[in-house]
Amino acid sequence: MEKIAVPNAGGGLPTELIGLAATGDYLLAKQPLAYVYEDFTADRERAETTMRGVYPVGGGLRQRVIVSHIESAPWIIGDLHERNIMRDSNGQPTIIDALIGKITPLSRKKLGWLDEACQNAKLFRQTGRRPRNPFGDVDDDEL
Repeated sequence: MEKIAVPNAGGGLPTELIGLAATGDYLLAKQPLAYVYEDFTADRERAETTMRGVYPVGGGLRQRVIVSHIESAPWIIGDLHERNIMRDSNGQPTIIDALIGKITPLSRKKLGWLDEACQNAKLFRQTGRRPRNPFGDVDDDEL
């Protein structure tokens, strides 16, 4: 349920719940009409901004993920590849079918870079302004 509810609440493309399988052990859901992205990199960035996502800096993560504050809790959102960045019926870039995970208080305590991303994500959700990334204006090759 969280895989559906959290992205929807955070600003991703809403998913329609159809019901339960006759056996009661499968939730049935479908994605409303979604359209192919126009420019993957630009559309992904806009979709991440809509989700109020911030990029964790300093964790050495090998894949692109964002941290977002959704329904009073920090979440890590990943799997942001070409098939999960779409356009909605209004033509706005959006995230579908992402992988998510709730960020625990213990992980925040042990990982300062993650705690900072959680704080920034909460601020972004509250103000609508993405906190400045100190490395955002620096080319990765120069670091």
